[in-house]
Amino acid sequence: RSDFDVYLIDRSLIYAKRQCSQDDVAERFFVSIVPAYVERLPEHLMQRGQGGMEFKIDERDITAEGKCWAEVLLPNYLIVEIHTGQYAATADGYAHIWEDTYRFNK
Repeated sequence: RSDFDVYLIDRSLIYAKRQCSQDDVAERFFVSIVPAYVERLPEHLMQRGQGGMEFKIDERDITAEGKCWAEVLLPNYLIVEIHTGQYAATADGYAHIWEDTYRFNK
């Protein structure tokens, strides 16, 4: 439904959409990061073996031309996988609207 283009630039993930509406940004985004070396994670994330975050794009970030974007700064450690996308709450929990996985060599 609201598939975004995702770019990795330096230590940032950039989410962009050319024809963006309020519906496209109404739901939360997620980012799960798998590090090359779990022992370098902060202690509260070590048990899960990955870092992660959720965020929303504010409706005010949609330009007059209908474009929107968000930037997520990545942690400063070697990453082997990023799983990201967007999800919506449902009666059964949640459902992915879109998702993608990016894998990197160590």
